[in-house]
Amino acid sequence: MTTLAQLSIGMGLAILFNRDIPGKKVFTSLLLLPMMVSPALIGVMYRLLLNEFIGPLSYYTGLNLLSMNYVVGTVVVIDILQWSPFAFLILYAALQTIPKSYYEAASIEGANKLQSFVYVTLPSIRVFIIMVLVLRGIDAFKTFDMINVLTAGGPGTATTTVSIYIYKMAFQTGNIGRATAASLLMLVIFSVPLAFVLKRIRKEGAE
Repeated sequence: MTTLAQLSIGMGLAILFNRDIPGKKVFTSLLLLPMMVSPALIGVMYRLLLNEFIGPLSYYTGLNLLSMNYVVGTVVVIDILQWSPFAFLILYAALQTIPKSYYEAASIEGANKLQSFVYVTLPSIRVFIIMVLVLRGIDAFKTFDMINVLTAGGPGTATTTVSIYIYKMAFQTGNIGRATAASLLMLVIFSVPLAFVLKRIRKEGAE
């Protein structure tokens, strides 16, 4: 879910910034700031902002956003805010590679903006879209720093990711065997889509 949201936001921003708009360089730099901040620091920042007693966000909303009822949604929103700029950066660069002549040809054929997007833009950047989905999907599974600082995988196991599970198995319960097995399984699962992306990139490069 977070990966699709990041892709959608990144695509929308990339299309917007692919036009000539005032202050584009400044806004682009500002958009990329969340991605440049350490995930652990993001966790510390939101832990203060969302603190049940002193956090301004909890105060103004009247909700404990780190409670069992809201914590998953909170973590999802934070992840989207931090990593949508990654999708934006990749897709914005991808849009720059599309020759304007493609759109001119589509316009001559009578295509409107939506049709140009569907039949020109999307096919031209499909490899980059797949790259964003795979890389962000992999990263979503192995997220550790931000969640470990913010919730430590809690309440209960509500925000326990694969990486946090492996960490707890290895260093809190001392079950090295299970932690190793989970690590190897994660490596195998992630290697398949990554190999697919690399194959597609090589194929596109050859064409």
